[in-house]
Amino acid sequence: MIRFRLVAATAALAVAGCSPAPPAPAAEPAHHHHDTVAASGQPAGHLVVRADDQLKPVLGVLTDQFEEAFPGTDVAVEYGTGKAAADVLVTDDPGAVDEATVVARNPLVIATARTATTVNTAADLRRPGVRVAVGGDAAGLVPATVRTDGPGAVAAVVTGAADVAVVHRTDVVAAGADLRVVDFREGIEHADQYVVVLTKPGGNPVTADAFRELMRSALAQRVFSDAGFSAA
Repeated sequence: MIRFRLVAATAALAVAGCSPAPPAPAAEPAHHHHDTVAASGQPAGHLVVRADDQLKPVLGVLTDQFEEAFPGTDVAVEYGTGKAAADVLVTDDPGAVDEATVVARNPLVIATARTATTVNTAADLRRPGVRVAVGGDAAGLVPATVRTDGPGAVAAVVTGAADVAVVHRTDVVAAGADLRVVDFREGIEHADQYVVVLTKPGGNPVTADAFRELMRSALAQRVFSDAGFSAA
């Protein structure tokens, strides 16, 4: 039944062009207990998902598709560190790997102007005169002229303040920047890995399991790809 209903969600997204749109802020529920708990194997009721901020473009699409596929479900996504109990965690925290499913990776990449073709490897970043803007997780991995966050590093290349940025691929996609993106070995090795974890005990295990199945689906992989993530 779950797989059949998710096929409907996949078809709906295909008609929409598979282009994730930034989600509207989710209204904070007044309580986090489950008004309706799934019974007889059918997803239903309230589900709380906690996720990393970088996943907003992905979960904004997938939660809508999940609720459409399973009428009667209500998915609330909390980003960052929340205090309320969650049924599902989608995180890159290495400490959350027990019984986890890797659903996507977010590699570091080299981003340069499209007219620049001389920087293609980590070794090129060390050449004299190359101005490198490093964002977030890339600090310490490569030499840096400018140290900032991911969006700031992308902006430095766009404005000409740096020749190249070393950032997560999602930073380039989120900025809508027309840059040349180059994968490199060290960046792939240091990719963030996002996993889906069902909490124990969860208040709505049937619905949580169905949501995990959606996160592992071909539909989800297309949405992850559109946002700049690599396949799991």
